[in-house]
Formats: sequence, C-alpha cells, structure tokens
Amino acid sequence: MASCAGQQRGSEVPIGIDFETTYGSDPGAPALVQVPYISESITANRAQNEDDSIDGRRDPKRPSQGNTDVSGNIVVPVDKNYFPYWLKAMFGAPTTSGAGPYTHEFKVDNTNCQPSFLLQKDFADIPQFFKYNGLKINSMAFAFEGDGLLQCTIDVVGASLTESGTDYDATPTTHNYQRYRFLDLTLNEGGSASTEFTQLSFNIGSNLQTDVYPIGGGGNRTALPEGKYSIGGNGRVLFDNMSLYNKALNATESSIELIGTSGTDSITIDFNEVEYGLNSPQVTGNEGVFLDLDFQAYFDDHADDSSVVITVVNDIASYA
Repeated sequence: MASCAGQQRGSEVPIGIDFETTYGSDPGAPALVQVPYISESITANRAQNEDDSIDGRRDPKRPSQGNTDVSGNIVVPVDKNYFPYWLKAMFGAPTTSGAGPYTHEFKVDNTNCQPSFLLQKDFADIPQFFKYNGLKINSMAFAFEGDGLLQCTIDVVGASLTESGTDYDATPTTHNYQRYRFLDLTLNEGGSASTEFTQLSFNIGSNLQTDVYPIGGGGNRTALPEGKYSIGGNGRVLFDNMSLYNKALNATESSIELIGTSGTDSITIDFNEVEYGLNSPQVTGNEGVFLDLDFQAYFDDHADDSSVVITVVNDIASYA
C-alpha cells in the first residue's frame, strides 16, 4: 500500500511471526503468520560504553560498542484464531482434539524448552524489513474490566536484529479475525458461577534468564533459558459477604475459571489451584465497598497436572 511521500504510517506496518527450530536461526522453510496487533515497542538497543582511559586531554575518547539488547512488548487482541499462536510461544504446541471445531489445550510443559520465534516488521514504504530472531515470551499480562474488547500485553526478549530489503516470506498465512469482548466472558470461582468480580487481572511469567552473552557471541544473546513460571493476579469484588475474605484469611485453596464464548468458539483460562492473599476491605467513600484480592496460582495435586490450563475451541485444525 502506497503511503504519503515515503512516510511510513503505523497502520500500514504488518507484523508476522514464525517459530524457530534452532534458537536464533531462521527455520529451513518460512511459514510466517501475519498476526494482528494493537501496538508494539520491540527494539534492538546496543550500548555505547565510555572509554575511561587517561591520555592527557579532557576530550572524551571514542566509545566502544557493547552488547545488543532485543526486547520490548507487543499488545495483541485476544481473538479466536490468532491468539493461540502467542499461547504456543508461551507454552509450546497444544494438545489438539476434535474434527471441527477443534479443541486446543495449552499447559505448562515440564519436558521441552519454551519455543523461540522470529518476528518481522514490514516497513514497505521505506522499503525495509526488520527481522528479530531468538524471541521468547517473558510474560503475558491480562486485564479484564469495563465493556471493551479483550487484549493481552506480551513482553518479549530476543537475540538479534537483521535489516533487509527482502521480505522473509511474501505469502504469510492469514486467518479470519474476530476478537473476544468483555461481554463474552463468564467467571467461575471455587467451581461456582460468580458475578461478584468487577475486575480481574493476572500475569503469567516464564522468568527468562536474559544475561547469556558469551565470549565470541558477537554481543548477542545465544540462549534464553527459562525459569519457573510465576502466575499471579488481582481481583476486585463486591464486598457483600464474607466468603472470599474468609478464603483469604484461612488460606483456603480455591480456583478461578474465566470463559470467553462466541458462537461455537471459546477460550477458557483455568487456574485450578489458587490462594488469596489477605487484604481487608477499605472504605474510600460513600459508594459501594469493594474487596481487592491478590492471588497466586500453583500446581499441587490437581488432576490437570498444570498450574494453568488454557483451552481454545475454534476452526483451526493445528497449531503444531
């Protein structure tokens, strides 16, 4: 799409992702998926290190180039068909069943490494393509409130940037796009339907080790080992009974299930084992009183064998 006298506009910058088979390297056969997004701040920054040697002058010496940090975030819509690619980047390929619609189940993978992927920004009016390799998701942050459309903020860390005048994959995969709304959501707490929550936010972190800059690595990360997941969040509820407060007070195990449904498609986020932190109610005015509940999700002994289970039902046959 032509723009104004070569001025690149954000609305005309498609982004695509493709999963790597070897960390930091393009796969043998490009299979780019053009993903919708709301905003992004993924950049490659290289430090300039000051030379502090003394040579009899007050003028600074020429700086030296340091390591390259590829990082930033991308805000993406929670939709029916594209969002599972981001779940794959966080948890690995899902277990898929069904014959249309298909059910894709994402869980914590305690066997395989977290997948890495490349991401390309297409500045077609320059023209120039910026390709970032060796990306992994460090965290996914969700916030559900109000009456708008759902989105997720994804923090990524990577290895390297390559600029090129050639498109990595000129025929990317695309799907039908339909985004979930706040009005599509229902919530179960402790196994029962709840209409007490007015806000719910949570963060899933993979705790990547970001300081792997080996000698001979050219100032780029050569690995991003993942740590234990950390999963926690906050819910704001109407303070109209003592049930949830008592769960926090007594450290009683509970569960949170968030379900988005649109036609035959759905997304379900299950935290099967959670505990609430104690936070007594406050009166901040003459309106209704709310209770703010911090929670941590974990795995102890639930049959699903995962601290979080995200199940997607849609018409895509495979995210392998």
